[in-house]
Amino acid sequence: MKINAITNTNFKGLFTDRTKENNGNWRMEYRPYSWETPKANKVQIDIFSPTLPDNEEIYINEPNLKISKDIFGTKSYIKDTTYGLDILRIDITDMPSMNLEESLKVKDKKLTMFLKMKQDEMKKLKSALDDRMPNIEQVSKAHYTYANDIDEPWGFHTFSVSDRAQGVRQNFRKMEQIAKENAQDFKKYIKLSESSDAVRRTKDEIFEELIKIEEAKSTGLLIDISRRDIQACNEPLHKALQNIEKAKGKLVALSNGIITIDEIIKAVGKDFNIHKAIDFVEKLMQKKI
Repeated sequence: MKINAITNTNFKGLFTDRTKENNGNWRMEYRPYSWETPKANKVQIDIFSPTLPDNEEIYINEPNLKISKDIFGTKSYIKDTTYGLDILRIDITDMPSMNLEESLKVKDKKLTMFLKMKQDEMKKLKSALDDRMPNIEQVSKAHYTYANDIDEPWGFHTFSVSDRAQGVRQNFRKMEQIAKENAQDFKKYIKLSESSDAVRRTKDEIFEELIKIEEAKSTGLLIDISRRDIQACNEPLHKALQNIEKAKGKLVALSNGIITIDEIIKAVGKDFNIHKAIDFVEKLMQKKI
């Protein structure tokens, strides 16, 4: 099934730069994920991690500027030291949260970018490993040239004793250094490969959830209580549970995932009532995604 694009939005991630629409005056808006309560602090991206922070940061230094960007390149923090000025642009306007469907689509886009970062880094590591191969072959050959000269009979040596010793030591150290660098880069490559697989699994899970949400929405079987920053946020579920038989088969979008009405009924048990059902899903939404 085709997953439709997010509608009625013109942002790519959590941060949106509205400076142009604000007559050139700095305006940065932040629209949190549905599960993001409270608003997440900025966390520096770890390219080796299998997960991406909700409020990820790529921090870079440029001449006279210190810039904090998200994975899409949206600048959310600028410290300008040009001409001795010290202007800290960090004021963020908090906006209403996304619902679960919007949140999952944005998260998926971010994970796609995260995968690309990992793949680019893996290409660099592979290139570095490939570049070292001719060097280690050359150094190894030089090492054994000096080492083999030791076994030559007296009068047939190509190098002096001191030159042989120095040649063996120097080339051994070079081989040792190359081997260490190769081992370090290979470990990094493995970490990137394994964490990439974990990211792909997360993307698969997101895709499956989006398909279920899309199907339920298109058939009128979706109950969306994923936005927790609005009044009476549980009202759609409360209303649906007034008629249990009619509610069966419907899908509930929580702030941090999806669950069916049937699963809620089963979890609450034989003493089922609306209060216990609402309390159950409230507790589910307190868990980290």
